[in-house]
Amino acid sequence: MNENIITVNINILGTKTTVFCVYAPSNDKVDLEKDKFYEKLNETLIKIGTTKEIIFLGDFNGHTGTKVNNQVVGSYGETRINDNGESLIDLCKSHNLRITNVYFKHKMMHKYTWEQHTQKLKSIIDYIIVKQKPEFQIHNVRVQRNINCGSIHYVVRAKVYLPTPERTSNTDKHEENHEKFMYLKYNLDSFQHDSTQYLYKKMTRRKTDSKRGF
Repeated sequence: MNENIITVNINILGTKTTVFCVYAPSNDKVDLEKDKFYEKLNETLIKIGTTKEIIFLGDFNGHTGTKVNNQVVGSYGETRINDNGESLIDLCKSHNLRITNVYFKHKMMHKYTWEQHTQKLKSIIDYIIVKQKPEFQIHNVRVQRNINCGSIHYVVRAKVYLPTPERTSNTDKHEENHEKFMYLKYNLDSFQHDSTQYLYKKMTRRKTDSKRGF
């Protein structure tokens, strides 16, 4: 496995997921090194297949630009694009992946993931990437500037809603039982008979005595 690509397989509430921790070569590296990196990413994705969920986390050293009504790139990123960004977009197109950072509208200070204060440089190069139609839902992605991680990179946080099959199953079962209860019919007229009243009083007295310890 390439030292710049680390994969971790986890199970999230029954959903098999592969998490990629990625550090891509900088854009000024030779084309051969960058091509090998994306070839390795592509090969790894092919081996994983389409049954697992995919989450990419890391520094891709790429600018992906902005697009409107696009399945890979959203309209809230930076306008510039470079070779690494184009390679990342091509990879995402091939495997139906989405660069989530640029789909949520925030102030630019909450979008820039990297900032070099001495040279007054800032950019979006760290991404959270998932399938275009994942099992979970991404509700928000933004930079957390108040977290100090000892780097010129900022922490990127995603708000994720995970599937809860057990909870859904229990809810369905509860609704099903409720429907059955609503359609139960009781013969209330039988309480008008002496025999029914006698049995009811006898059963009630027996339960009361058992609680008292008789």
